[in-house]
Amino acid sequence: MKTFVKHIKNNKGLTLMELLATIVVMTIVMGVMYNVLANGISVSKKIGTEEMLRDEADYVVTTMMNELSSSGFDLVKDCSEPTEPDTCIEIVDSKGASYKEYGGSSVFYDVESTERPELEQVSIKLQLKETATKQHHFFINNQRINSEGNYADSKIKLSCTSSDTTAKTCTSGILELTLHIADVNLAKPLQLESIFGF
Repeated sequence: MKTFVKHIKNNKGLTLMELLATIVVMTIVMGVMYNVLANGISVSKKIGTEEMLRDEADYVVTTMMNELSSSGFDLVKDCSEPTEPDTCIEIVDSKGASYKEYGGSSVFYDVESTERPELEQVSIKLQLKETATKQHHFFINNQRINSEGNYADSKIKLSCTSSDTTAKTCTSGILELTLHIADVNLAKPLQLESIFGF
C-alpha cells in the first residue's frame, strides 16, 4: 500500500516516450477494432441481402407453382421470342368435358374429354420481361410478381419428353427455372434453380 501511495504522490508525470508509446498502441488497437467492426457490418449486410433475395425467389417460385397447380392444364407451350429464348411459357387448358345421356336416361351421363375451340381455351402465361427501369421481372398474364431483385439472365426452360412431336408444345416434360438475382449489395448475382415435372 505504501508503494502505491508513493507512486500517486510522484509529481514527475509522463515522459514523452511513454506518451508516444501509449498513442501508438492505442492507434493500432483502434485500427484493428475498426476493421473488425466494418467487416462485421459488411458481412451482415451481405447476408441480409442474400436472405431477402432468397425469400423473394421463394415467393416467385411459389406464385408460379400455385398458378400451375390451381389450373388444370393439358399442354405447355414455349412462347419465347427467337431473340430472347427461354423467357416465356404458356400453360394451356385446351380440353373440356362434354356430357351425353347414357342409354336415353336422364340419370346417367357419358362424360368425354373434347378439344375446345381456340377462343374458349384457358391459358396462363409465365414470362420474364424487361421493365421501363431496365430491370427484368417475372410476370403472370402480364401482371408483375412483386420483387425487388433484378432477374436479368434468368431462364424458364421447357424440356419435352420424347413422346411429344413438337419442340414448342409439350403434354409432359420438365420445366427448369434458373434464377439469377442481382442486387447492388452483392458482388455477383445469386443463382438458384428449381425443376418441375408435369
